[in-house]
Amino acid sequence: MVSIRLWLFRALVFSAAAVMLISAIIPWWTAKVEILANAPTGISYFEVSLYQHGIPDNFAREYFRHDITPLSQITLAWIYIGVSIVTILLSAFLKGKIGRWLLGITGLAYIIYAVVCIFMMTSRLSIYQIPLQGEVFVEGSAIKQTSFQVGYYLAYIAGLTCLFLALFRNRIIGKIKFNN
Repeated sequence: MVSIRLWLFRALVFSAAAVMLISAIIPWWTAKVEILANAPTGISYFEVSLYQHGIPDNFAREYFRHDITPLSQITLAWIYIGVSIVTILLSAFLKGKIGRWLLGITGLAYIIYAVVCIFMMTSRLSIYQIPLQGEVFVEGSAIKQTSFQVGYYLAYIAGLTCLFLALFRNRIIGKIKFNN
Protein backbone atom coordinates (compact mmCIF):
# COMPACT_ATOMS: atom_id res chain seq x y z
CA MET A 1 0.00 0.00 0.00
CA VAL A 2 2.84 2.38 0.84
CA SER A 3 4.46 1.90 -2.55
CA ILE A 4 1.22 2.87 -4.31
CA ARG A 5 0.97 6.00 -2.19
CA LEU A 6 4.64 6.77 -2.77
CA TRP A 7 4.18 6.50 -6.53
CA LEU A 8 1.04 8.62 -6.30
CA PHE A 9 3.10 11.29 -4.53
CA ARG A 10 5.81 11.04 -7.18
CA ALA A 11 3.22 11.35 -9.94
CA LEU A 12 1.90 14.52 -8.30
CA VAL A 13 5.45 15.88 -8.07
CA PHE A 14 6.06 15.07 -11.74
CA SER A 15 2.79 16.85 -12.57
CA ALA A 16 3.94 19.96 -10.68
CA ALA A 17 7.21 19.91 -12.64
CA ALA A 18 5.29 19.56 -15.91
CA VAL A 19 3.05 22.51 -15.01
CA MET A 20 6.16 24.57 -14.23
CA LEU A 21 7.67 23.71 -17.60
CA ILE A 22 4.45 24.55 -19.43
CA SER A 23 4.23 27.87 -17.59
CA ALA A 24 7.75 28.68 -18.75
CA ILE A 25 7.00 27.89 -22.39
CA ILE A 26 3.76 29.80 -22.91
CA PRO A 27 3.26 33.59 -22.50
CA TRP A 28 2.59 35.19 -19.11
CA TRP A 29 1.32 38.51 -20.47
CA THR A 30 0.45 39.95 -23.87
CA ALA A 31 -0.29 43.32 -25.41
CA LYS A 32 -1.99 43.56 -28.79
CA VAL A 33 -0.90 46.77 -30.52
CA GLU A 34 -2.51 48.39 -33.55
CA ILE A 35 -0.45 51.04 -35.37
CA LEU A 36 -2.60 54.07 -36.18
CA ALA A 37 -0.07 56.38 -37.86
CA ASN A 38 2.59 55.75 -40.52
CA ALA A 39 4.14 52.49 -39.42
CA PRO A 40 7.89 52.48 -40.17
CA THR A 41 7.89 48.72 -40.72
CA GLY A 42 4.73 48.60 -42.82
CA ILE A 43 3.10 46.48 -40.11
CA SER A 44 -0.25 47.69 -38.86
CA TYR A 45 -0.66 45.18 -36.03
CA PHE A 46 1.64 43.23 -33.75
CA GLU A 47 1.63 41.47 -30.41
CA VAL A 48 4.12 41.80 -27.57
CA SER A 49 4.40 38.75 -25.34
CA LEU A 50 6.14 38.43 -22.00
CA TYR A 51 7.34 34.93 -21.20
CA GLN A 52 8.92 33.51 -18.06
CA HIS A 53 12.26 34.33 -19.65
CA GLY A 54 11.34 37.87 -20.76
CA ILE A 55 10.33 39.56 -24.01
CA PRO A 56 11.92 37.94 -27.05
CA ASP A 57 13.03 39.92 -30.11
CA ASN A 58 10.12 40.12 -32.55
CA PHE A 59 7.94 42.81 -34.19
CA ALA A 60 8.15 44.79 -30.95
CA ARG A 61 11.74 45.67 -31.81
CA GLU A 62 10.78 49.02 -33.37
CA TYR A 63 8.49 50.12 -30.55
CA PHE A 64 9.85 48.43 -27.43
CA ARG A 65 13.50 47.93 -28.36
CA HIS A 66 14.67 48.88 -24.87
CA ASP A 67 12.55 46.12 -23.37
CA ILE A 68 13.80 43.20 -25.45
CA THR A 69 15.40 40.73 -23.04
CA PRO A 70 19.10 40.13 -23.72
CA LEU A 71 20.13 36.60 -24.64
CA SER A 72 22.21 36.29 -21.46
CA GLN A 73 19.14 36.92 -19.28
CA ILE A 74 17.02 34.53 -21.34
CA THR A 75 19.70 31.87 -20.85
CA LEU A 76 19.81 32.48 -17.09
CA ALA A 77 16.01 32.23 -16.88
CA TRP A 78 16.04 28.88 -18.68
CA ILE A 79 18.86 27.63 -16.44
CA TYR A 80 16.74 28.63 -13.44
CA ILE A 81 13.76 26.67 -14.81
CA GLY A 82 15.95 23.65 -15.58
CA VAL A 83 17.49 23.63 -12.11
CA SER A 84 14.06 24.11 -10.51
CA ILE A 85 12.54 21.20 -12.42
CA VAL A 86 15.48 18.90 -11.65
CA THR A 87 15.23 19.90 -7.97
CA ILE A 88 11.50 19.16 -7.91
CA LEU A 89 11.99 15.77 -9.55
CA LEU A 90 14.93 14.92 -7.27
CA SER A 91 12.88 15.80 -4.19
CA ALA A 92 10.40 13.05 -5.05
CA PHE A 93 13.11 10.44 -4.54
CA LEU A 94 14.84 11.87 -1.48
CA LYS A 95 13.84 10.61 1.93
CA GLY A 96 13.26 12.65 5.03
CA LYS A 97 13.14 16.37 5.48
CA ILE A 98 15.60 17.22 2.73
CA GLY A 99 13.13 16.14 0.04
CA ARG A 100 10.34 18.14 1.64
CA TRP A 101 12.51 21.23 2.03
CA LEU A 102 13.79 21.10 -1.55
CA LEU A 103 10.27 20.77 -2.90
CA GLY A 104 8.85 23.51 -0.70
CA ILE A 105 11.67 26.00 -1.26
CA THR A 106 11.58 25.45 -5.01
CA GLY A 107 7.82 26.02 -5.09
CA LEU A 108 8.09 29.16 -2.96
CA ALA A 109 10.95 30.48 -5.11
CA TYR A 110 8.85 30.09 -8.27
CA ILE A 111 5.96 31.98 -6.69
CA ILE A 112 8.35 34.78 -5.69
CA TYR A 113 9.80 34.73 -9.21
CA ALA A 114 6.33 35.30 -10.69
CA VAL A 115 5.53 38.11 -8.26
CA VAL A 116 8.86 39.88 -8.89
CA CYS A 117 8.38 39.49 -12.64
CA ILE A 118 5.05 41.30 -12.52
CA PHE A 119 6.39 44.06 -10.25
CA MET A 120 9.20 44.65 -12.75
CA MET A 121 6.73 44.56 -15.62
CA THR A 122 4.48 47.08 -13.86
CA SER A 123 7.37 49.51 -13.42
CA ARG A 124 8.39 49.19 -17.09
CA LEU A 125 4.81 49.59 -18.32
CA SER A 126 4.32 52.71 -16.20
CA ILE A 127 6.96 54.41 -18.38
CA TYR A 128 4.69 53.84 -21.40
CA GLN A 129 1.55 54.48 -19.29
CA ILE A 130 0.22 51.03 -20.14
CA PRO A 131 -1.82 49.05 -17.60
CA LEU A 132 -1.15 45.39 -16.88
CA GLN A 133 -4.70 44.58 -17.91
CA GLY A 134 -7.10 46.63 -19.98
CA GLU A 135 -7.09 48.97 -22.96
CA VAL A 136 -5.22 52.21 -23.43
CA PHE A 137 -4.45 54.74 -26.15
CA VAL A 138 -0.77 55.50 -26.73
CA GLU A 139 0.38 58.25 -29.10
CA GLY A 140 0.66 56.80 -32.60
CA SER A 141 -0.83 53.44 -31.67
CA ALA A 142 -3.67 51.92 -29.74
CA ILE A 143 -3.06 49.05 -27.35
CA LYS A 144 -6.20 47.08 -28.00
CA GLN A 145 -5.78 44.76 -25.07
CA THR A 146 -3.24 43.92 -22.40
CA SER A 147 -3.82 40.87 -20.27
CA PHE A 148 -2.32 38.13 -18.18
CA GLN A 149 -2.10 34.80 -19.94
CA VAL A 150 -2.45 31.21 -18.78
CA GLY A 151 1.30 30.78 -18.30
CA TYR A 152 1.32 33.35 -15.50
CA TYR A 153 -1.42 31.58 -13.58
CA LEU A 154 0.23 28.20 -14.15
CA ALA A 155 3.36 29.56 -12.45
CA TYR A 156 1.35 30.06 -9.26
CA ILE A 157 -0.32 26.67 -9.62
CA ALA A 158 3.08 24.97 -9.99
CA GLY A 159 4.54 26.80 -7.01
CA LEU A 160 1.52 26.24 -4.77
CA THR A 161 1.36 22.57 -5.76
CA CYS A 162 5.00 22.14 -4.74
CA LEU A 163 4.32 23.85 -1.40
CA PHE A 164 1.22 21.71 -0.81
CA LEU A 165 3.08 18.50 -1.64
CA ALA A 166 5.98 19.48 0.62
CA LEU A 167 3.65 20.22 3.53
CA PHE A 168 1.55 17.08 3.14
CA ARG A 169 4.19 14.63 1.91
CA ASN A 170 3.99 12.40 5.00
CA ARG A 171 0.20 12.26 4.88
CA ILE A 172 0.18 11.38 1.20
CA ILE A 173 2.89 8.72 1.45
CA GLY A 174 1.81 7.34 4.81
CA LYS A 175 3.97 5.70 7.42
CA ILE A 176 6.58 3.29 6.19
CA LYS A 177 6.95 0.21 8.38
CA PHE A 178 10.26 -1.59 8.39
CA ASN A 179 10.32 -5.30 9.12
CA ASN A 180 13.34 -6.47 11.10
